Amino acid sequence: MSLQWTPIGKMNKRIELQKLKDPPQKGATGQILKEYFTYAVVWAAFRTLTGGEKLASQQVSAVQTHEITIRYRSDVQPNHRIVMGQRIFDIKDVRNVDEANIELRMRCTEAV
Repeated sequence: MSLQWTPIGKMNKRIELQKLKDPPQKGATGQILKEYFTYAVVWAAFRTLTGGEKLASQQVSAVQTHEITIRYRSDVQPNHRIVMGQRIFDIKDVRNVDEANIELRMRCTEAV
């Protein structure tokens, strides 16, 4: 094995895994609404990787990148998100560490 597993004691944050409702709902003017629902509540370990700013629609917003580790699940996808309290993290990448089905490491972004 090339990587060491995350000790269970480091997984000390309670998070919700969420995905989009299917089929998507439409608003009063016909726009598609992004509605999420929680499909699992699990323990996770957090590690902040980077922080920075980006310019979008002529507004500067801060973005932080995190690595979030949970025990292995087969139902987590990159288009899902993570909620921890009032914070929302968009999952960008999901890795099954060493393809061992023991833990998942997800690279996520959080708009601040």
